[in-house]
Amino acid sequence: INELKFNNEYASLKQEKVRLLPVFENENKLNFIKKQLNDIEVETINIISPYFDKNGSIVQQLKSQYLNARINVVMDIQHGLLPHDLDTKGINIYDWSKVNENKENDLSRLHGKLISFEIKGDEEYILQGSSNATSAALGCDYKDSINQELNIWIHSTKKVTALNRLGINLNDDARVNLEDLKEKENQIHSSS
Repeated sequence: INELKFNNEYASLKQEKVRLLPVFENENKLNFIKKQLNDIEVETINIISPYFDKNGSIVQQLKSQYLNARINVVMDIQHGLLPHDLDTKGINIYDWSKVNENKENDLSRLHGKLISFEIKGDEEYILQGSSNATSAALGCDYKDSINQELNIWIHSTKKVTALNRLGINLNDDARVNLEDLKEKENQIHSSS
């Protein structure tokens, strides 16, 4: 994996280009993303993760970097670490248990991690792998990473988005507000 840090090229698949994207300690992978998407107008950012910093630092930085983008965040409010101090203005939050059309039972927990950047014209950039949406896992302007992670960075020209391929439907019934997050966080603290 250390060699990948210095020799990392895209592999071309049918409608996708893929490259490995490791995260080492003391890095800021949001800077990598910013460089990759430089001068590209991002329409929608979808963030799926079971764990967040309490202030949602990754979400906040992406929101400030892409002011015109719609921001959708999918989290597991039953089992995850929630961004209960997140400024949710301009951010749509969804409960994992209500958006996953493919889940087989009510005990299905969110483990996958994905950040997708939808671009006009059926293009999409996707970060997928082991990194949660935390500064420890990805690094950001507020704090560099402390974990070592392995992700892939995908440039897709498929007509169907990653969320659609995964069977994730961001419907109004699945929306969550900040008060729900704070209440859930209070329940977790009082039970422990």
